[in-house]
Amino acid sequence: MCGIVGINWEDKKIVQKMMKKVAHRGPDQSGYYLTKGISLGHQRLSIVDLSERGKQPMFNEDGDICLVFNGEVYNHNDIRKELPRHTFTSNTDTEVIVHAYEEWNVSAISRLNGMFAFALYDEQKKMLVLARDRIGIKPLYYYWKDGKLVFASEIKAIFEAGVPRNLRKESVGDVLQYGFVPSPCTMWEDIYKLPPGHYATLRDEQLELRKYWDVTFQEGGGDEDYYALSFRAVLKQSVKQQLMSDVPYGAYLSGGLDSSSIVAFMASIVKAPVKTFSVGFDSDDVVNEPGYARLVAEHFSTDHQEVIVSSDHVLKVLPTLAYHLDDPIGNAASVPLYYLAKEAKKKVTVVLTGNGSDELFGGYRQHKVVSRVGELTKKLPFLQNNLVLSTLQKSSYFLPRKLARYASFGATYLLIAGKPELAYTKLMYKTFPDEAIADLDIPHQPANERIAPIFASSDTTVNQLIKLDTKFLLAENYLMVDDKINMIHAVESRVPYLDNMMLEFAGNLPTRFKVNGFTGKYIVRKAMKGILPYTIINRQKYGFTPPIRKWSDDILIKHCDSLFDKNVCKSIGISHDKVLKLFSVHESERRNRAFPLALLGEWAKQQL
Repeated sequence: MCGIVGINWEDKKIVQKMMKKVAHRGPDQSGYYLTKGISLGHQRLSIVDLSERGKQPMFNEDGDICLVFNGEVYNHNDIRKELPRHTFTSNTDTEVIVHAYEEWNVSAISRLNGMFAFALYDEQKKMLVLARDRIGIKPLYYYWKDGKLVFASEIKAIFEAGVPRNLRKESVGDVLQYGFVPSPCTMWEDIYKLPPGHYATLRDEQLELRKYWDVTFQEGGGDEDYYALSFRAVLKQSVKQQLMSDVPYGAYLSGGLDSSSIVAFMASIVKAPVKTFSVGFDSDDVVNEPGYARLVAEHFSTDHQEVIVSSDHVLKVLPTLAYHLDDPIGNAASVPLYYLAKEAKKKVTVVLTGNGSDELFGGYRQHKVVSRVGELTKKLPFLQNNLVLSTLQKSSYFLPRKLARYASFGATYLLIAGKPELAYTKLMYKTFPDEAIADLDIPHQPANERIAPIFASSDTTVNQLIKLDTKFLLAENYLMVDDKINMIHAVESRVPYLDNMMLEFAGNLPTRFKVNGFTGKYIVRKAMKGILPYTIINRQKYGFTPPIRKWSDDILIKHCDSLFDKNVCKSIGISHDKVLKLFSVHESERRNRAFPLALLGEWAKQQL
């Protein structure tokens, strides 16, 4: 894990200033490359080949190809064997990319199995190549206007090159709607994310983006036992590859199915006890994660550490999160992750996590409800009859509060169950509904319009939802948070579920082995029977889920009220009166959404 920066002109002072802004990503070494028309910078976190031979920028034998690289390529030894005519001076995966480009040009990118963002300059062709991994595990931002290119692992470094801070008003609406800014946009005009699965080339003052990979499905014909055994083999191989490291490693263990499966295979591969780290909360509002994690830790005899996070921790870390996330991402799990990474760094530099399983194998509520209820209404069309819907709606007045909510939701949901893009937006997490954002007079695109193209494909509904959440929720929210927060403490997080082999396996897996009835991640549960404790196999989905209602009641709502003064409101283009109305009219939503609001306010206070 490292930080990379660059500009398309020669300027030592600017590139060094940019490097300082990403120094936390790579505190071990730094280096830069200057030539006419290009400046590249690198901050290194040493993971593989800790010697000076692994220092970047890295060059080919002739010195006319230069690379700065962030991430890991897990199949670099296999690729190295295909390059016998090249002379290697290190054991790094970085040098393999350089020679692979010499051999296969930009098509070499599709051969890489790993997580990465890199910049490669070809002196002979006078061409710069920027590339990002298939799923978007590693971030890469760029500014492009009037022939000026500035790029970096984090946006904060881009501003060091004199790039103007012009707020993109539509992005404020995106944050209020989704809790994040969807790709390729950011909070700033003319600053973009290089989309996952893409590379860009700059040549003759022309910047061109090209897609080299996308999520696809081609279901195979095996039976349940075949796919369960295949899953075990693929995940174990993925974990084994991702243990590639010359520094200590461990795992984040929530006690859920996904992280527990990672730990199970780590324990079967390594001789020493696996170092595991878990987080809990001083609240009864959430599931006792440390208890489940402790069960798994004891089952596999790991070296286990627990961190307890309280309400007092939230406001202490909020300014740090707002700064390091670059764009506001209203994911409250960033708070426990910050303290988890801080604790992990005391013992390890690399951690494996369970991110990606829910997206690939249908683990979310929307995967189960949208697909199954949609099928049910096709078979039983009377469920969408106005009389049935009216009865459900009226019954909510006489039922206990919790049951009334379900009845009211059912009446609303059944009406749109046959339209998956509308059904999805009803179930997806949103900071505030469309109508609330419309009242603020902020330009924004309704959620169903943004995601409709995904549902235009011929894939099954389950696979459409999986593709959407892989490209949208996973890449723009969870992986961004995972990278940025871990890198505050110079911890490299790896995601075995997002290995190329696992992506291909999931793409070929029949839908019935992803969502079966109302059971998500069916094949994962089937495959891990006999390996994980029964309790872990059958428990409901939980991650490092914080007690957000307690945090809201204790501190966040009051903090939002103080944050959104007239100056902050003006900076994000919303009148103070309309923000007050938003808070009062949507009081129930504010309690649940106070964290993304607080993060947006803190971000605006810092940035604008």
